[in-house]
Amino acid sequence: MDEPSTDPSGSDAGAAPGTDEQYIVVRRAVEDALWSVLGTAVYGVFLAFLLVVGLSLAAAGVTADPLPGGLAPLLAGAVLTIGAGAELVRTFGLFPSVRGRTAEQE
Repeated sequence: MDEPSTDPSGSDAGAAPGTDEQYIVVRRAVEDALWSVLGTAVYGVFLAFLLVVGLSLAAAGVTADPLPGGLAPLLAGAVLTIGAGAELVRTFGLFPSVRGRTAEQE
């Protein structure tokens, strides 16, 4: 009679996983997906906050009569706004990429 293989080398690697192993794999995949979504949402809120701070700094630099810090608030606000805006666009794919397109996708 054929006895079940107790070979730890994984010769039974092609067999379907048991219920317990499948549960563990699915649970880890779902946890990873949820943490990824939460992390992306928090990152988006952080970038939006930086964008608003940059806009307020730039607006304060433009509307201030005698610029108290020179051009520093205006430049800092512009750099922060452009950086946060570019990262938001890149992270969430707000504009379609033209570089990766092929003739078949158009």
